[in-house]
Amino acid sequence: MAELLELRHAIERIFFLHILQEKEGRAALLAELEDIMARMRELAGSGDPIALSAVDLDFHRAIARHSGNVFATQIWEGLAMHMMIVFCRDWEIASDRTGEVRLHEKLVQFIRKGAVKDIDRVLTSHFTDPPTRNAKATS
Repeated sequence: MAELLELRHAIERIFFLHILQEKEGRAALLAELEDIMARMRELAGSGDPIALSAVDLDFHRAIARHSGNVFATQIWEGLAMHMMIVFCRDWEIASDRTGEVRLHEKLVQFIRKGAVKDIDRVLTSHFTDPPTRNAKATS
């Protein structure tokens, strides 16, 4: 699991680097992410971790595609099956699925207004598992 998350962080860092440096190309990505977020919000109350995980995968795939880095996107797709398992676990154990939705909304906001210097901090926060995030929020 640690190796998977390490690799995911490295690849998604590349995606965000490309996206944040390309200001004009963000509109299409943001529109696609808003559509995905609408589906995620709708499913958050369903209790279906598999459907939520599929939407989560769509969210990260959109970011990968819009980064323009073909090789990194291919590598990420190679990880997608493993990420689906991680996402299913996260959506299943999340005590507050709306919190998981907000986590993705924060990434959308980061794409809108974020800075390259903050990529590692934002991704580390996003990749933290739900129990750890909940423990940090209550302490």
